[in-house]
Amino acid sequence: MAKLAASSLSFRAYDANGLPVSGASLYVYSAGTTTQVTTYSDAALTIEQAQPIAGNAAGVFPPVYVPE
Repeated sequence: MAKLAASSLSFRAYDANGLPVSGASLYVYSAGTTTQVTTYSDAALTIEQAQPIAGNAAGVFPPVYVPE
């Protein structure tokens, strides 16, 4: 079962001026650690994503899923 979905949360990167950051990078870690969490691009958790996850030209990230 997937725990997090960026498609429903609309992850978007903004700069200090409130403008979208083209090609922003997203890293996902276990809370309170420096341990990266394996992320997936599908709710079935079958397609792993490489990190960093790249945002598009509008600073929007693709769907991100993590196991519970």
